[in-house]
Amino acid sequence: MQHEFFRGQDMREAMGKVRASMGEDAMVLFSRSIDDGNGASAEIAAAPAAVVDAFRLGLEWGSPEIKRSDPSRLGPRFVALVGPPGAGKTLTGVKLALSEHAFAGNGVGFLTLDTYRVGAVDELQTYAELMGVPVEVVYSRREVEGAIQRLRHCQAVIVDTPGRTPDAIGRFGPWEQLLRLINPHEVHLVLPASVRLDVAGHYRASLKELGVTHFLPTKLDHVPGDAGLAELVESVGLPSRWVADGHEVPGNLRPAGPRILTALGKMAPTGFDGVEKRAVS
Repeated sequence: MQHEFFRGQDMREAMGKVRASMGEDAMVLFSRSIDDGNGASAEIAAAPAAVVDAFRLGLEWGSPEIKRSDPSRLGPRFVALVGPPGAGKTLTGVKLALSEHAFAGNGVGFLTLDTYRVGAVDELQTYAELMGVPVEVVYSRREVEGAIQRLRHCQAVIVDTPGRTPDAIGRFGPWEQLLRLINPHEVHLVLPASVRLDVAGHYRASLKELGVTHFLPTKLDHVPGDAGLAELVESVGLPSRWVADGHEVPGNLRPAGPRILTALGKMAPTGFDGVEKRAVS
């Protein structure tokens, strides 16, 4: 996101510089008061309205309408989570199932392909039992159709997958083939918010053949002040509907739009580290 910083003796002067540079339609992303030893001043981060609108279009607002029938497919809406080991896919799936910002326990089921990690099936089955929702474990191709049939009464099915390591680009193992058979409506790339931009691009390329449709940043609580979140979302180049930021279930799942837009402009300008910042509402 291309944005600029404008400084003045007060907010009025800084805003005047924004208008002079970008016009009346400029969008204020962030503002803060500064005292660098030379007296108090004000600083504003702003971007042209067209740039912000283009970024906003890359976000998705609200949950998918799972009650709406798809004329080309009958049955539940399948939402798969893919990504590296340790990204938080299983916990995020549980949050999606329960959160008011996602499916809120309304006719949700689980289907897991993560039969490789020790304890993975037990973990998900424990969550499912506590939640009172069905879970299916698929080990082979011949089990896919039966699992889907047993979950056909659900409105949404969250598909959990094993972690994909970066060196697996171009190589598709058994679980990837099973996911293709399931043919989910949405495939969310789950990555921690602290991941490097080049590594995020590496994973998107690695999982491209699985039909990734969305980006779901997790572990935002590991990144102070959501630093770099907007840049990460822009770099991945996929729409984001949700973000996850902690271990609380289901509380730590939020709509992506407001959180990511608030993160715009939070990249401190050179030479002004350690100054408290305030988001403009």
